[in-house]
Amino acid sequence: MAMHAHTFPETRWVVEGFLRVTAEGDAVELGPGDRLDLPPNTPHATEVLGLGQVIYVTGTLEGWNVGK
Repeated sequence: MAMHAHTFPETRWVVEGFLRVTAEGDAVELGPGDRLDLPPNTPHATEVLGLGQVIYVTGTLEGWNVGK
């Protein structure tokens, strides 16, 4: 996914496969069981690593007004 940002904090947990997330000039590779927390307004991009599928769960903290 191309570089973008959210107005809310975002957490991502990888269930299957491998994913690279680039944020603020740093890249981190995530695999099954890994978690990444991004603060609000952090520009980030994601890229699937390898040929396999990636399954991940993403969400934000309860109480945040997403979309406002």
